[in-house]
Amino acid sequence: MSAASAGEAEPAVEVGAASIDLRRAPAGLALPAAAVPEALSRLPQGEALLLATCQRLELYQVGEPGPAAWLARLRGMEEPELRPWVRELRGRTALAHLFRVAAGLDSAALGETEILGQLGTALEAAERVGRLGPLFGWLGRTALHVGRRVRAETGLARGSLSLFGAAVELAATALGGLEGRVAVVLGGGDAAERMLRALAGRRPARLIQVRRGPAPASGREVRGWEALQECLDAADLVVGAVSTGGVVAPGQLRRRPLAVVDLGMPPNLRRPVTGPPGLQVIDLSDLEERCQRNREQRRSQIRAAEAIVERAVEDAVAWLRARRVASGMAALRAWAEELRRREVADAVRRRGWSGAELEAVESLTGRLVDRLLRPSLQRLRSEGPEGAYGSLLVAAVRRGAPPSLGMDPPGT
Repeated sequence: MSAASAGEAEPAVEVGAASIDLRRAPAGLALPAAAVPEALSRLPQGEALLLATCQRLELYQVGEPGPAAWLARLRGMEEPELRPWVRELRGRTALAHLFRVAAGLDSAALGETEILGQLGTALEAAERVGRLGPLFGWLGRTALHVGRRVRAETGLARGSLSLFGAAVELAATALGGLEGRVAVVLGGGDAAERMLRALAGRRPARLIQVRRGPAPASGREVRGWEALQECLDAADLVVGAVSTGGVVAPGQLRRRPLAVVDLGMPPNLRRPVTGPPGLQVIDLSDLEERCQRNREQRRSQIRAAEAIVERAVEDAVAWLRARRVASGMAALRAWAEELRRREVADAVRRRGWSGAELEAVESLTGRLVDRLLRPSLQRLRSEGPEGAYGSLLVAAVRRGAPPSLGMDPPGT
């Protein structure tokens, strides 16, 4: 059995996770992100991380009872009521899940980037209420690093999966970029608003909304429908997002080169479109094809992303294992040093050693402890905390008792 498989059920630290997929669970199980700090403060003392998004509710914890029980209490339920909707993970599997979530491998939209900001918010909330200690602080930072690496080193997040993102991509390709261009969006509904937000990130020279009715207090440049032709004449990109079909005639599109994204159903641009070259029309079928191609591109990157996650899990297990070994070694050395000091102090009282004699005894007993401990520390280092020797030591440390290992000081 490999080291990885041997530690899968019970890795170097008892990290547990309880995960609810809110896309399949009752709506009442969702938790607003703003409520996370107060919810964390109701948990028992110890490190914890609570991740609340529109798609998931997850609690990461160490100790007993398991996180599913505490998640049920946070939602005002008994654990059996929550059981059909919760998935409980332990050890290595919990670590892998956290890293997969950060990488975008466990999202409805493969590779989505919003989860990194949501995870960062969860870490800030845990820190604010004193639940982000050295363990989850390190694991949280590592998860964010893994998520960024996956997006930087693979194509898992490249290419938009939304029609609006695909529209921006195709328009940028048609015009050789959107920075410094004039973009005009026709319409005042949800589709127009989403296109305006998507285009704003591309830093156009002007972003104009042409709409009927009063303009919202948005701070953007808004024109009435009577200014339609003036805006069309100034535009490098025109986006039609009006519920009425045929609101723009091909003859009104005079500027070249010009890209038109037609989101209308029925189409906003009257057909057929004829005229001199330099006009590129992008319709819904083009956008759907681009989204499908982007999905296939992302799926082709899953294996590369999973390889990054798996390496990170191996490194995390090794770090946690070393962390526990180090605490065990420190406990063993502290026990031996306490015993040495007690015996030296007793001998000093009986024999009256001082000065050079006492210095010599301190030096001799210190070297003796080092030599006696060396085989035990080497065994602990080689076997790790999961070995029989290390398990005994770690269990004693966890109980807060001095590790005996069959070597209790005389008279205890």
